[in-house]
Amino acid sequence: REQVKEFLAKNPRYAGPLHKAPHKYAGTGADLVAEIAPLIKLTRGERLRARLLGAAKKTQTAVTSAPHLVVELYKNAKEQAPALASRVKEDLTILRDQRKAKKSAPADLSAAAE
Repeated sequence: REQVKEFLAKNPRYAGPLHKAPHKYAGTGADLVAEIAPLIKLTRGERLRARLLGAAKKTQTAVTSAPHLVVELYKNAKEQAPALASRVKEDLTILRDQRKAKKSAPADLSAAAE
């Protein structure tokens, strides 16, 4: 019990009111304990590694089960790349102009004098 409380105190992601543990048992408390039990003894880096490996495995499964979707995704990304690049370039230009204007604007010292 103390280990669970300590883990939840250190990892508010799991303790938040909007977190829903995968349903496996009769109650939400039991579901939460079942979700975090394998993670309690792991360091933060080990938990991150496990999440990344899980995501990679899911991606690999998706690619092998539906390769035509990967090809379609790649083709769409390739077709849309020039438009995306131009939008990013335009956004960077606007950002640079805003920064330049902010730097060149005189500081308002009237509020500081009061």
